[in-house]
Amino acid sequence: MPPVPAFDVWSETSLHDRITAGVELYSADGALISRFALNMPEYQGAPDAAPRARPTQCTWSVFGEAVPFGAEERDMLHAGRQVCDARGRPLGAILLPS
Repeated sequence: MPPVPAFDVWSETSLHDRITAGVELYSADGALISRFALNMPEYQGAPDAAPRARPTQCTWSVFGEAVPFGAEERDMLHAGRQVCDARGRPLGAILLPS
């Protein structure tokens, strides 16, 4: 089985203790590199889903999103940040949907 970097991030952090958790890793140009989601059947982060806001800073930020859940919408909080080099240039990004 090929390596799944998002799974590696999930398994090496406290996210693996949560009932639901997700990790998305992006390249510097915003392309999705790897995605892992645990127990999130309604999760809309699949590559064919509508584009979501990407982190724009080299520090953690938390933001909300209304996600369709059956006939209703559910508010989901996300945390994300760009991964930057020593000069502050983005090398990629990480997004943690809740």
